[in-house]
Amino acid sequence: MCDRKETGDTVSRADKIIKTVLSDISRRKDDGIKGLPTGFSELDKMLSGLSDGNLIVVAGHPGIGTTAFALRIAEYLGIDKNIPVLYFSMALGKERLLERMLLGRAGIDLHKARQGKLEGEDWNLLKRTASEISKKPIYFDDTSRLTPGELRNKVITLKSEKDIKCVIVDSLQLMRLEKKIDLHEEEFAEISRSLKLMALELNVPVFLLAQLSFDLIRQEEERAKPRLADFDEAIIAERYADVLMLINREGYYGYCPLDSKYTEIMITKNCNGPTGMVGLNFYEEFARFENIS
Repeated sequence: MCDRKETGDTVSRADKIIKTVLSDISRRKDDGIKGLPTGFSELDKMLSGLSDGNLIVVAGHPGIGTTAFALRIAEYLGIDKNIPVLYFSMALGKERLLERMLLGRAGIDLHKARQGKLEGEDWNLLKRTASEISKKPIYFDDTSRLTPGELRNKVITLKSEKDIKCVIVDSLQLMRLEKKIDLHEEEFAEISRSLKLMALELNVPVFLLAQLSFDLIRQEEERAKPRLADFDEAIIAERYADVLMLINREGYYGYCPLDSKYTEIMITKNCNGPTGMVGLNFYEEFARFENIS
């Protein structure tokens, strides 16, 4: 798709456009990041940040951490950078989602919290973190089975009221169309197309989380990394995604010790720069991704 606008282009002379281009280049940071930062330094270098109008697809097998990855970026934008971000969660309730963000940022073990075993210092840390988050521009919507039109209307309203700068949609497979299409591939493609057009129309980066087919990787025991062929809805990557990333966590697939933190973010499509791999650490007890120090 790569920046092709389908909302209807207007004709402009080059001299009118070039002023905007030069101004845009002059405003870029010395580190080359044009768009919004993710908080993951190597990923920002590869993507040049999150560009307005881009559809960014993040795919992974069930339970590997796609939600944790997107939630960490939402946290960085909203809390650390004070940039308004809107997170649509169609699988996890907004209370549980915010609980994960709160515990992860406070550095409190999720399992310990779920068992009700928090001690005095844990509660003090939790309250301080809650106070910090409550003042920040992070917005959650847990409406289930949204259509692209319903989601777009919600984004337009929040963008007008709160100046939303980034939208995260979790996930592709949990959305629906008003008019049923028989083939799943066509249905997913139409949803993706609609979200890409929304990104262009509202001039914001849109994250779309998607689930890979787990059956495919089970059929090939000698292969323990995700690949685009696992993505049953690969049509969306080819037609509408500006960026496609696959998550590969070593401990998840069992070819390394289960406590291995190393994770690869495999960038297989990038209209804004190179493809390749970025390494991160995943701390399972906090469901949290961090830069490798």
